[in-house]
Amino acid sequence: MKTLDERIRSYQKTGQGLTQLVRSISELVYTYPKEHRGFSDEDGAELLLSFYPRIRRLINRYKPTGSSFEAYLRTTLRWQLRSIARGHAARTLRDRVASSPGVTEEICGEAQSGDEFTDSVESTTPRPPRPRARTVSKRRRAAHRPSVLGLNPPAMAGEGLTPGEAQRLLLMFLKSSDSLSEEHVIRIAEVVGCEPEWLEQCRERLAESAHRYAPREQKFRSQRDRAWFAMRYADERLTEAVGEERPALIEKRERLHDRYCRAVSGLKRIAHAPTHAQIADVLGVQKGTIDSSVFTAKRELSNPAYQQRLATLLSDA
Repeated sequence: MKTLDERIRSYQKTGQGLTQLVRSISELVYTYPKEHRGFSDEDGAELLLSFYPRIRRLINRYKPTGSSFEAYLRTTLRWQLRSIARGHAARTLRDRVASSPGVTEEICGEAQSGDEFTDSVESTTPRPPRPRARTVSKRRRAAHRPSVLGLNPPAMAGEGLTPGEAQRLLLMFLKSSDSLSEEHVIRIAEVVGCEPEWLEQCRERLAESAHRYAPREQKFRSQRDRAWFAMRYADERLTEAVGEERPALIEKRERLHDRYCRAVSGLKRIAHAPTHAQIADVLGVQKGTIDSSVFTAKRELSNPAYQQRLATLLSDA
């Protein structure tokens, strides 16, 4: 059977056998951390996840100069493993500090309190338009209810939106604001009857609140990818396992699959668009107002005539 160096030289001459080479080297990368004390299968999956894109480059770049490819690979992996070890130490220190008494108060700080803190928040927080006083004696249809945001949309091309319709259009814009441009902000502001600067501030605040979920999302993605690589490696070993080794591998593969499913489920629970609670907090209204308005807006947008009317208003804006 050919050694790893012979297989690499054969590939560099003929260009064949790259897939098998990558698979063999991936197994070496995955098992490398377990050869050292204090590292687990998860560390092997993490190392393979970060190192996998470099394997092909290492194969193409390798030139025999006296040392074997495996020695060259292990020298490279040693530095990668040190990075993982530093990450372990940093997480341990972070957890130890976070569990210490008084840390929450120290992080949050008590330098500002009372009226000074309230004044600083009010000076930096964009104010929504002042709501109009609602003096409606009888119940109106949803399409003709006034806007709690005090919107006063202008008439365009002989017709325009009612205040209620303008409010619902504004909320649908905020729900998809991360995928729209500044030009859309100006057009929507003109149609619904609000200031473009205020609408842009609301959009920026929603984007800031969405960034809070980015570390959690990255954590779930990393867990999912590590579990996936570990499952693939377990599948490869199962094809060759015999005797008592096989039941243990099957049990390990099931644990990895459960870990993978939990990570995928965690990713699905993370909102990829502004939530109704976030929009309500930015606009300073009740969450129930956002819920009912968005429900009505979705029903209105299913009407082709209303879609055409919106398209005309937005194109004329």
